[in-house]
Amino acid sequence: IAPEGWHVPTQLEFTTLINTLGGNELAGTALKSADSNQWTDGLAKTNPSGFNALPMGYRAYYGSFVNPSATAYFVSSSYLSLSQVFCLELNQSANAAMQLWDGRSGFSVRLVKD
Repeated sequence: IAPEGWHVPTQLEFTTLINTLGGNELAGTALKSADSNQWTDGLAKTNPSGFNALPMGYRAYYGSFVNPSATAYFVSSSYLSLSQVFCLELNQSANAAMQLWDGRSGFSVRLVKD
C-alpha cells in the first residue's frame, strides 16, 4: 500500500517511537495533535514528534465504525496471522500501546520514508 521509497512501520518501529517519547504511559500525549479539540481526555498535548494523531477509530470487519471520536489506531506491517495485526493505539489517556486487533478491520495508516 506504500509507494516506492516508503513503508508501513513495523511493530518494532512503533515500539521504538513509543519508547523514545517516554514509554507507554506518556507517549500518547506526545503523539496526539496539539491543535485539536477533538481529544476530550483533558490532557495537554505537546506533539513534539509531529505525529499529529486525531481520533478516528477504525472500521470493524463487519462494516461498523468503532470509537470514531475517542481512539486512534494505526496499523503496522507486523502480524501474527491474517486475523491478528499489531496496531498502535491511542485512547483517551496519556497511553500509547501496541495492541493486537482483527486484521480484517480497517485502520489508519502512517508511512515511514525509507
